[in-house]
Amino acid sequence: MLLPIENLFISFKLPNSVLSYYQCGTVNDIVYGKNSCMIIYSEKNTFGGQFIVPKSEKGYKIPSLFSVKRIFYSIDENGTFEVYNVSGTKDYYSCGMISLKEEANIVDQNHKKINTIITEIPETNIKNVIFYSFVENFTNDYFIAINGRKIIFS
Repeated sequence: MLLPIENLFISFKLPNSVLSYYQCGTVNDIVYGKNSCMIIYSEKNTFGGQFIVPKSEKGYKIPSLFSVKRIFYSIDENGTFEVYNVSGTKDYYSCGMISLKEEANIVDQNHKKINTIITEIPETNIKNVIFYSFVENFTNDYFIAINGRKIIFS
């Protein structure tokens, strides 16, 4: 995990092959950057997390401890919010989770719709919303809007 020796010998054609090699999980979605991708996966019918996979000229690689930096993290009454940067690239990914009673309309500062996975909590009107996206041209004033409410990632 610290520095996967396999990366010297192996490249993967598909990012989900890296996930299968590295850990158990079912791919729910893949968001592609320019030099990487972020896999959203589940484990045994529950959200597993996000898995960011770097890409080289030969294919996708197993991430090391130093492949990805979390550059922003916030947890508050609105939910959790994170931004990751793939080391040595301009690939940034935003992700997080919120709980809502109403429908979720989530867009970024350019009015681009953010990817979501919505699960309803049984016997309540509450929905857990996992959101994620590739961020083109990340800046310190990056924000998303959740049903019109602005969340600034800085």
